[in-house]
Amino acid sequence: RIFIINRDGMLHTEINHIGMGPGEYSKITDFEVAANGDVLLYCSNEQKVLTYSCCGDFISQQRVCDGTDICLLRNGDIAVYRNIYSDTIASVYRNSKRHSHYRFEDKRPNIVLQNGGGIIEFNNSLYLTNPMDYNIYRFEDERITPIIGFDFAEKNMPKEMQQEQDLRRILKMIHEHKRIYYIGSLSITQDFILLRPSDSHFIIYDKFEECAYRFNKIRNPYSSILSSPIYTTGYDNSFAGF
Repeated sequence: RIFIINRDGMLHTEINHIGMGPGEYSKITDFEVAANGDVLLYCSNEQKVLTYSCCGDFISQQRVCDGTDICLLRNGDIAVYRNIYSDTIASVYRNSKRHSHYRFEDKRPNIVLQNGGGIIEFNNSLYLTNPMDYNIYRFEDERITPIIGFDFAEKNMPKEMQQEQDLRRILKMIHEHKRIYYIGSLSITQDFILLRPSDSHFIIYDKFEECAYRFNKIRNPYSSILSSPIYTTGYDNSFAGF
């Protein structure tokens, strides 16, 4: 369910429509909030996006593809991030019809990871992070360009895992390598890039100082943890476009 809280911290309403009928869903994969306050719920297993008012009333439904993350664009389109056995890494939908799509030029594995990878819009451009590597990409003219890369040292996913094409072997290796990171979500502001890896940490990258900080949201939420270094690589200074 989705809880909507007012400015006084009190519960305004909640969206809780479990079922298989119109305006109902069985599972929430992701959600977005529109500028007018409408709430969009993404249900990947049912391949649909449901729109509700801020009072919890059902408004409409759109058909989309399966995936792990959505982004509501300024023009009202919906971008869906996919890492589920597809040559398309992201698809953009307009009124339940696929308007455009993006794919990597080189073949790489797409795998099912809960909350793995993310897609956002920033300064009228689309950005994503792929859980099978450690780069942030920008969409340009239906092409994907790496903007900045992260290196988590011993936390990196081994090369054999990044290149493995068999889903069962990938999931088995992830289960056996508890120390690895994969990127779970992405957010960008004017000053910072925020990443959530596959553990209890948050990564904050200062775009002007070009340095990264790690925070543990469970043990020490207000202090930087420096036990594992984070290195970054810019590609042709193209990330200056942020």
